[in-house]
Amino acid sequence: MEVREGPEGVLVLAPWRRPRHVAGTLLTLLFLSALAALSIRVHSALGPVPVLLLNVFTPVPLCLLYVGAAGLLNRTVVRCSRREGRIGAEVTPLPWRGRLSMAVGEVEEFVAVRRARLGGLLVDHGVDILLAGGGHLPLLPRLADAGDAAEVVRVLSAHVGLGRAEEFSD
Repeated sequence: MEVREGPEGVLVLAPWRRPRHVAGTLLTLLFLSALAALSIRVHSALGPVPVLLLNVFTPVPLCLLYVGAAGLLNRTVVRCSRREGRIGAEVTPLPWRGRLSMAVGEVEEFVAVRRARLGGLLVDHGVDILLAGGGHLPLLPRLADAGDAAEVVRVLSAHVGLGRAEEFSD
């Protein structure tokens, strides 16, 4: 994770890359290779009709491959502009959900969060925005560790003039 502070604002670059993305992508590529090899063997032995039935399963690993590639290549970019009075987040380079743009005045507080998934097997840390009107929005949903989340909260809170943020988990 990289945090850049300047006179115009704050830029946070948070890559998604984790060991589970690498492993998932490699396993999906292995599955696609096995499916292609099986398709060739079935086609040469039985003709094109069984291969068409076998290729019904191709979209699933292709979707998994896209998810794995997104995990390896994507990063979340958060921009907080003093001049424009806005905070925004977007995911690049592969399209993914999670775009956010809002006025800094709508932010009550930035909070570091800890999220456990799959019964605590996967633990992620992140940064959420508590809204002035109630509720919260995820800003950086998956960071590698609690220290990164705390650093982003500190920098963004100082940049927009908010007090010290508290931690909570959901």
